[in-house]
Amino acid sequence: MKKYTLAKPNLSDESEYESDDGERYTPETVLGTGTHSVVRSLGSRSRRLKAVLQPRISKYDHSEIARKRAFFQGLYGETNVRFFDFKKKSTYRLIVPLLPGVPYSKLKLSSDPLEQINLMLRTVEAIEESHSKGIILVDFKENNILYHREENKSYLIDGGSAATIQNPFIDAFGYPADEIESAKKMFSHLAPECFYIKGNGPPIPIRAQPSMDVYSLGNTIVYLYKKYKLNPTILDLCARCQHANPEERPTMAELKEALLQLEKSLKPSTNDPETQQLRSP
Repeated sequence: MKKYTLAKPNLSDESEYESDDGERYTPETVLGTGTHSVVRSLGSRSRRLKAVLQPRISKYDHSEIARKRAFFQGLYGETNVRFFDFKKKSTYRLIVPLLPGVPYSKLKLSSDPLEQINLMLRTVEAIEESHSKGIILVDFKENNILYHREENKSYLIDGGSAATIQNPFIDAFGYPADEIESAKKMFSHLAPECFYIKGNGPPIPIRAQPSMDVYSLGNTIVYLYKKYKLNPTILDLCARCQHANPEERPTMAELKEALLQLEKSLKPSTNDPETQQLRSP
């Protein structure tokens, strides 16, 4: 029976999580601290691992953690996510899968175009999977995705701003008219259509669209490789991703096809005489 027991008297000292199958987990290490949550790893005696999120402050954003919960359930399965709401103690615990990999912000990158293509392809695939399950990330950036080199696979995390495709979200990115341009610069990874002006009557609902994540993807890749020389074709693709008009941006499928074609053109051909000579015994 699933349950979470908080340690006493200090709520910051975790106690124990018991999963549906009776496996008991205790906290191990702090994995990271975000704007809203602290993330820790949980380990069992059989070395099974999970992650647990808890709020940084007592007056936490209930809608933000609800979005995170829905994001992890939608992307990684409801049975892998458990939520415990300790209302009387003004805290919560969200149990999610402990995903493998390193945040993009901590990756060792290079100017090798094939490595750049590979990372961008893995990113596209991760976002495509999210879209196939009806989830728009909205706030995609280098801290919200992991890359696992051994699997050559990327995993999305966080989801605090995620929304269901075509569903309106009107509470996150509203600013007074005199602040909206500075907000767009501060959160430049967000698609410009995410923002709206507060104070002029009821806000017009902004509906979550795949093109929003396309914009953030292009912005994030350029930001990651700002110290490296990006392949010109990739740079052009990223510029198209960041087009002000959402309808002018490529789709994820178009991005994937362009990257695969670029990868094919850069890889040595097996029919090339020099390549055959190098491979011959």
